[in-house]
Amino acid sequence: INKAGTLDRLRETAVKMDRIEEWTAETIDRMIHDLSTAADVGMGKYAQPIRVAVTGTMVSPGIGETLEVLGKETTLARIQRTLDTYGDVG
Repeated sequence: INKAGTLDRLRETAVKMDRIEEWTAETIDRMIHDLSTAADVGMGKYAQPIRVAVTGTMVSPGIGETLEVLGKETTLARIQRTLDTYGDVG
């Protein structure tokens, strides 16, 4: 499940999300964009694992909009649940 650092990126994203004060689609999208730019990977390398962790599917509306509707607390709890479930799986 940690193919090509997916869980590492998910952990990194959760830390950054926890620091977001204004939980809006725009700020969420900007944070994901900044992470992917810094890592020199496509935005999907960050957005897709988040999408699967919080929705249970690989398809959803825009990631920022989805997370804004879910709310910060629910989003972070679902990401943490995924990390708890798969974090020790090699």
